Amino acid sequence: MKKFLLSLLALFSFFSVAHAEEEIMSITFPATGGESVNSYTDTWNATVDGNVWVINGFNTNRNGWEFIKCGRKNNDHTASITSPAVDDAVITKVVVAVQKTANVTAASLTILNGVTEVNTIDVTESFAVGNVEIPIEEAVAGYSFKLTIASSGANANGTTWIDGVTLYGNPTAAPSVAKPVIAPATGTYYSEQTVTITAEEGATIFYTLNDGEAAEYTAPFTVSETTTITAYAKKGEDVSGNVTATLTFATTYTTFAAANEAATKDKAAIRLTFTEALVTFVSGQNAYIQDGTGAMLIYGTTTLKAGDKISGNIDGELYTYNGLPEVASPTLDVEVVSSDNEVVPTAVSAADLAANPMKYISQYVVVSDAVFADDIAETAPGKANNFNFTVGETTLILRNNFKVDLAATAGTLYKVAGFVTVYNTNVQLYPRTDQPGLLLDDSRRSRRSDLCQGSAGRRRDQWCSACRGLDNHIEW
Repeated sequence: MKKFLLSLLALFSFFSVAHAEEEIMSITFPATGGESVNSYTDTWNATVDGNVWVINGFNTNRNGWEFIKCGRKNNDHTASITSPAVDDAVITKVVVAVQKTANVTAASLTILNGVTEVNTIDVTESFAVGNVEIPIEEAVAGYSFKLTIASSGANANGTTWIDGVTLYGNPTAAPSVAKPVIAPATGTYYSEQTVTITAEEGATIFYTLNDGEAAEYTAPFTVSETTTITAYAKKGEDVSGNVTATLTFATTYTTFAAANEAATKDKAAIRLTFTEALVTFVSGQNAYIQDGTGAMLIYGTTTLKAGDKISGNIDGELYTYNGLPEVASPTLDVEVVSSDNEVVPTAVSAADLAANPMKYISQYVVVSDAVFADDIAETAPGKANNFNFTVGETTLILRNNFKVDLAATAGTLYKVAGFVTVYNTNVQLYPRTDQPGLLLDDSRRSRRSDLCQGSAGRRRDQWCSACRGLDNHIEW
């Protein structure tokens, strides 16, 4: 039976609550042992009195706030706080200190035995400012508790503020047998792992994989896909508490197009494997890389160089930021195959770009026959302003994300070059800083036939003062 692993623990941990509950464990923010984060998407740990709490989707403002915040601007969002397993007490109540709350669509407390969900308590109606008390009826030691808060998109980030979480209950006698140790520990891995489980001398180890049938541990074993390992030790009639390790294995993608298609707003560990991908642009921590199928934004690296062709692997977290796929927190294992390769924008139609932005996402493209409604006169560093332009019936946005020199005259036809991005549903082009001559160029369709006499008598690669060196002349 799948629950055999847990039954021995239950035999010595069930008991009737006969005295007043005590504070067993708590975390108050900013936690002394909490990681410094400035994001609403990261998972991080906070160690308090040797106990490790796992927090996901909460921002600490690098521990600058007296609380933690969840909830995101314009996006649905889910955040959670998970306690460590409590082996020396039966928890009877969880109290959440809420300083502020808005846009919460669901709130719940899940009781966990390892990774097995014992019960989920819906607290949506009672989730409000103040101390939210959640009674626990399942009186068993060894459980952990996960608070989950789901929010709808708001007009600002950080709509719910949490001061802390406290667990109350009744102490029990600690198991006389120490928990076994699983190695490697919980984490993300990119290749097959050999698992070992050790315990004190004379103890027998039992374990399960993904809450399957219990088995006695006799020798190391290998895992190559995401697996949760739960184990306990038994010595005579004494049984330890459970210990759990989850080994998450990254998904490998061999094309950028496939990775882009798989990206969601939830972070997922991945490995990009490629040969001779071209680095098209690097600015700050933004690096754009292109293969034969598409392009990918790598965020968080400063070691790449535009014009290099690279082969190898990039490990990181794939997700969408306001609709834009990117790989964050990258680890690079790449070789530069060649350098100083020419980076040339791909000509695309505005209509196709607007209709199929993911087809071109993060690629360096150029759109012709663009008309701006207003004059543009910006000097670097400038601001990250947006400028609408139209091509026929199609409207796109030029966003000066990298703050470069821009100049355009309203009503004149231009070529617009940049990296394709999306912000929610808006298609934008980011011009690059190192090729300003390609950002806004006089259109070949000047509409003044006296300036350009077409290709007659002139080589197609010859400079034309009307067409400004474009590779084609216009016949009239």
